[in-house]
Amino acid sequence: MSKFKIQARFLRMISFTYGFLGLQLHPIDRNDWKTILNVLMNITINLLAINGLLANSSLKSMAFDKPLLYQILRVCYEFIYPMTYLIVSIQYLLKGSKFIQNIDMLTRKTNDQWHYERFIWTIFITNSTYFVMNYQTIQKFFMINFTSINLNQIWRQFGVYFINARFHMLSNLIIYFQSSTIRLFDILIRKMHISNHCRNDRSELTLMINEMIDAAKHCDQIQKFTSINLLIMIPTMSINIIIRICIIQYYTITNQYNLLLQIIIFAIYLTIMSNYNRLIAERLSDIQKIITIQYWNDLGNFRPNNNLINEMIIIQKYDPSRYYESKKLFENDFIVRIYHFCSVDLDLIMGIILFIMNNVVFIIQTETPF
Repeated sequence: MSKFKIQARFLRMISFTYGFLGLQLHPIDRNDWKTILNVLMNITINLLAINGLLANSSLKSMAFDKPLLYQILRVCYEFIYPMTYLIVSIQYLLKGSKFIQNIDMLTRKTNDQWHYERFIWTIFITNSTYFVMNYQTIQKFFMINFTSINLNQIWRQFGVYFINARFHMLSNLIIYFQSSTIRLFDILIRKMHISNHCRNDRSELTLMINEMIDAAKHCDQIQKFTSINLLIMIPTMSINIIIRICIIQYYTITNQYNLLLQIIIFAIYLTIMSNYNRLIAERLSDIQKIITIQYWNDLGNFRPNNNLINEMIIIQKYDPSRYYESKKLFENDFIVRIYHFCSVDLDLIMGIILFIMNNVVFIIQTETPF
């Protein structure tokens, strides 16, 4: 059985870097010692990262005089953050390579132009945000004697870096997947416009619909993988923002700009995903109109007599209800969503904002004495 080779350069570079940083993006071959070594290395990195996330946080020790906030911090740092990291690690171990392969199969249908620029941006935003948000802690490591360094702080920074890297890599891969979908639809729309000039030849149109169906199969597998990641990532990021806002409210610490940076990056990723989902929905509507335009043209050219007979003949020829139903099915496959109950759109963003505001107000009011 031949090994699957990734063609998209962006995905190859992602697999070559992040695939050796705790994320299992390469296929596992029990007969290949290199892949076994890669698996063992990723498992080791993940165990060290989880150990770092379990290490005592300075934020948790700071809030000892606020019972509710302290308990929230304790639950987050001792259970939620390590557990979510473990769940995502297991998912990448089992299905990470299939996730990359399905994205690559989708991009093969398009002219992939996202090469080094997208990869460089992903690496840059991953490392720059980590160093900006943790520069004070990193600076302390270089200012103190190495013999007096607390190992718990080192392990914690280890865990923080890798959870930050996963967040940025997943967000950029989802955006890459969405942009590939839009490019595919643009190619199909151009072909359909050309095909519509041949009124009696619907074979080309049928081939393009079959191509969409094939792409939808890969997108369905991609959605299953990204759904659980988004279901974990969005609440975790929201809770982290809530905690930092409450900490700033109670204590005079110099991380206001770090919080602002975290909110801006989180908002930018969600806004881009929401906008791309809107563009995908528009492309699907355009494709539906192109597919049914011949049906509506023939339907409008009825002769005065035998309208019902002509209408039945045209309906049997085009079967328009099938295209309207397929549009809804395609939306479930191509639009990024959290399973089938929530898509990444403006409503979700507003819900996250309200969730953060309500919980911040609740925590502050509960901790404030009357």
